[in-house]
Amino acid sequence: MKILIDGHMLGTNEGGNERYTENLANSLMDEKGIEVKILARKKYVWALAKNKQQFFIMQNSDSDWYRLIAQIPFICAKNKINLVHSNYIAPFFKNSKQVITVHDFCFKRYPQFFSLKEKLLFTTLLPLSLSQADVVIVPSDFSKKEALKFYPKLQGKISVTPEAVDDNFYPCNKKQAASKLYEKYGINRPFLLCLNSKNPKKNINRVIKAFNNLQQINYPDLKLVIVGGRGNIKEDQLKNKQIIVLSYVPDIDLNLLYNVCEIFIYYSLYEGFGLPIIEALKCEAPVIV
Repeated sequence: MKILIDGHMLGTNEGGNERYTENLANSLMDEKGIEVKILARKKYVWALAKNKQQFFIMQNSDSDWYRLIAQIPFICAKNKINLVHSNYIAPFFKNSKQVITVHDFCFKRYPQFFSLKEKLLFTTLLPLSLSQADVVIVPSDFSKKEALKFYPKLQGKISVTPEAVDDNFYPCNKKQAASKLYEKYGINRPFLLCLNSKNPKKNINRVIKAFNNLQQINYPDLKLVIVGGRGNIKEDQLKNKQIIVLSYVPDIDLNLLYNVCEIFIYYSLYEGFGLPIIEALKCEAPVIV
C-alpha cells in the first residue's frame, strides 16, 4: 500500500500540526506492507529529513492552490498512490482514497481569531474536503461532537484517534536540566511556563496579567517563561523584567523547560485535544488549565 502524506508544514515550526504529521509519518514507516511518501518543502527535506528518497519536493512552495489543485493529484496518478493524508484541507481532485485530520474547530467558535485567507479556506474548502474524505480523524470525543454539530453528514466516517506524547519528552534530572537551561538561555528557577502561538486562542495576555498580579502579591523572584514568540502579546505587558519570551525552541530544550518549571500553564480558550498538557504531565510538571 502506498500512502502520500501532505507535509507542507514540516520545517515551519508550526507547532502541533507539524509534530503530529512528522510522528504520523514516522509511525507509518515502521508498518510492514506500507510505503510512505511525503510531500514537503525543499528546505525541510535537505536540512532535516533522514531518508530523502521518501520525499517529493513541493513546487511553488508558497502556493497552497498549486499544491492542492495540481501537484498532489499528479503525484498520486504518476506513482499509483492508494491513500492521501492531509490536515484539514485535502486535494481538490480525488484520484485516491483520502483521510484528513481535523485537529479542532476553533474557526467555528472563534472566527475573529483567523485571517481572511484562513476563513476562506475553512469556510469553502474544508466542507469540500470533509464531503469527499473517506475517513475523518479527530483527536478527542469533544472534537467528534463539535464535528457532528457543525457537519452532521460526517456521521459514520469519523474516527476518534487520541494523540500521544512524543518520546522526546520524559522526566530527567532537574538539577542537570536547570543547569543546561541557565547555560543556554540564562533562565534560572523558579519560573512558570506557558506556550504562545500566532493564534489569540492561547489567551496569553490573561496569563501575563495573572502572573503580574501573583508576583506583586507575594512572589517577587518568580519568573514567567513564554515559549512561542511575542505574537498577540501587548507591548505594555512585557515591561516586567521577570517575563522571558523565547521564540521557537527545539524539543530537547522544551523537555528541559517542562522538567524544571514550577507549574505549566495552559490557559487556552479552545483546543481539540491539548497535546502540551500531556507532554508536561509526562515530564511530571504540575499543570494548570
